[in-house]
Formats: sequence, structure tokens, C-alpha cells
Amino acid sequence: METENTDKVKKKKKKKTKRGNGEGTIYEYKNGYAAQITVGRNDEGKLIRKTVYGKTREIVKDKLLQLQIQNHQAALVKSSTDTMETAINAFLQKKKLSVSAGTWHKYEINARVHVISYFKDDKINEVTKPDVQKFIGIKAQTLAPATVKILHLILQQVFNDAIDNDLIVKNPADRIELPTIEMRELDPLTEAEMTKILEVCFGTRLYPVVLTEYGTGLRRSEILALKWEDFDFANKTVSIKRSYVRVKSKATIQNKTKSKSSKAVIAVPDFVIDYLQNLERTSEYVFAQKDKKPLNPNNFRRDFKIKVDKLYNSGELSVENLRFHDLRHNYASQLVALNVHQRLIQAQMRHADPRTTSRYQHTTLEGQQGVANTLNTAITAVIPGCSTVAVNDKKNEA
Repeated sequence: METENTDKVKKKKKKKTKRGNGEGTIYEYKNGYAAQITVGRNDEGKLIRKTVYGKTREIVKDKLLQLQIQNHQAALVKSSTDTMETAINAFLQKKKLSVSAGTWHKYEINARVHVISYFKDDKINEVTKPDVQKFIGIKAQTLAPATVKILHLILQQVFNDAIDNDLIVKNPADRIELPTIEMRELDPLTEAEMTKILEVCFGTRLYPVVLTEYGTGLRRSEILALKWEDFDFANKTVSIKRSYVRVKSKATIQNKTKSKSSKAVIAVPDFVIDYLQNLERTSEYVFAQKDKKPLNPNNFRRDFKIKVDKLYNSGELSVENLRFHDLRHNYASQLVALNVHQRLIQAQMRHADPRTTSRYQHTTLEGQQGVANTLNTAITAVIPGCSTVAVNDKKNEA
């Protein structure tokens, strides 16, 4: 009797363990193998299955693993509750560690005013490519193309971080149509125009800055942050070490430049060296206010605009709304006109991307040396009053 019961137990088939959703099954199929995985249910409650095929079991096993990973990621994405505001704020905190205060402030303002205010409570895993394209289209109607490009860059980086954190699978900001940024076409200033700019600035605190810009092509934030210690008058060079920018309505000196390539030592022509050596040193900063602080960027921009607008309105300047930054472009264009080699121009301008330098290049140039000496000869001719530099400017206006 006991033996008979034992035999029945032996004959009883072992019950199969039911596979859970997403585990998959590999089986032989025609000329190879196949695997099927359940990825969920549709709106009607029916199971959704995906199938992969391969010639060998190992190939199908690998494909099945990829499907399982994708299914797992999709499940994480579906369960995510992070909003766009949360994700953008996390991105800003991360970005703060890798960029200058001025750059971060630009990110923060644009993200808060435009991106967060638009998406805000939307879940990050529910934002689609059409949503992003619609946002870009709306902003392009009222904002400059360059600003729209910044907004798109913010979204791209926010979604990339979300992918890294398994919040989404694809970046909905990829391959978005952006408005074209029209590069400002600026013909090089004539000698007469350069002279007029110096004349209208003479006797003011603008004059030393403009004259130095003619010979160096520095960015406004860099030239206003220059200290006397940055100049090596014996070797006729200047070291670019810092920048002067406004962060949250406050002018701030940063020991950072625009990019890694921006921090460099560049050659300075004789007319700048001679002029600056004869300036009265009232502060550690070369271009200082009465309180010994560097010239305020906003005040400087306003004063420069007043002077050049006056020239334009009188017909003595052909460029409307000339910016101080346009003098930097003019500097590069002059070097091109003087047949200075593109690589030397790139080094002097400190462009990280050679394509930026090539914007000023219209002909094939032969390599030359002595950028500063070549420029010195050209600029000396435009300084008002004489063919050599008037070096004594100690009576500049406060």
C-alpha cells in the first residue's frame, strides 16, 4: 500500500512555475530561435507582447536581455513623478559647479523666466518632442534667435540629465527646428571712422579703453578687469586672467575668463605699451573710477553708446548702434586685411573654435610673424593729432 502511494507521487507531474511579466520565453522557431516578452497591457486590457528572432539561442538571449532592459527603463519612466521645475532646478545646481557666475546667471534667468514658467508642473516623462517644438515656436515669436538657442540648450541638457537618471528614455529636445541666427554683418571701420571714435572719446575715461581695444581686441569684460600687474611692458605682452561681469545686477570681478582658451598671454603693439606706461596709476586696475574700482560695465556701455550714436547721427560713422564688442570684430578684420595668418589671428583673439576666426577670413593668407608690429603701423596712422601716440592722458575725465 505504501509502495503504491509512493509510485503515484513519482508519476505525478511537477507543476510548471508561471513566468512573470517581462521575464520572456526562448523557444525553437523555424531556422533558429525566438523569444517573446510581455511588456504590459493596452487600453483594452489585452497583453502587449514583443518578439525577437535569431539563428542561435545565444543571439536571441542577448536580444531578449535588451528588451528586458528597455522594458525595465520604460517601467521606471512610467512611474516617475518628477516635474520639469524639479528637473530644471536640479540641472541649475549641477551647472553651478562647472561654469562661471556670469554664465550661470544667464542660465538661471532664462530657465526661470522662460522654461520653468512654461512647463512648470508638467511631468518630465510626459513632455514630448511636439511639446518642445511648440515651446520653441512660441518663444521665437518674441525673443531673439540667440536667446531661443539658449532655451533649447537648457532643455537639451535637462533631458540628458533625466536620461542619465532613468527618468526618460529619449531626449524630446533632439532634432528641434530652431530659428536661424543672423550673423551681424559689419564692414571694417575706415581709418577716418576709427579716428573720429578716438576724437569723440578723447579727454574721457573711454579713450584709454578704446585705444587699448584697437591694439588688443579684448572682450569688454576682460579689458575692464585688467590690472597693472597683468602687463609685461618689457616683453610687450598682457596676461588675460579674469573678467568683469554683472551678476544679479551687481558688477563682479571673476578669476575666470569666457573659456579655457580665453586665459592666455597675448602680444601688445607699441602704441598701446607707450600710452599705458605714461598713464597715471591711481588703482590696481588699469581703467579705474575715482573710487579705484574698475569702470562699471553698464556705465561704460552707456557712455560709449552716447559717443558713437553722436557720430552716426552726424554722418561721421556709417555703422548704426555700434557696440564696443564690434571693435573686437573690427580688430580681427584688420588683422585679416593685413594678411596675418589665420592661426595667429586665432591665437590673438583666443577663439576656442577656429571656425569663429574663419568668419573674418575672405582670402587665403600666407603665414606671417609680428602681429603686434604689423598692427602698430596700421593703427598709429588713425590716432588723432599726429603719427605717433599721444601718451600723456593723465587729465582724463572722472
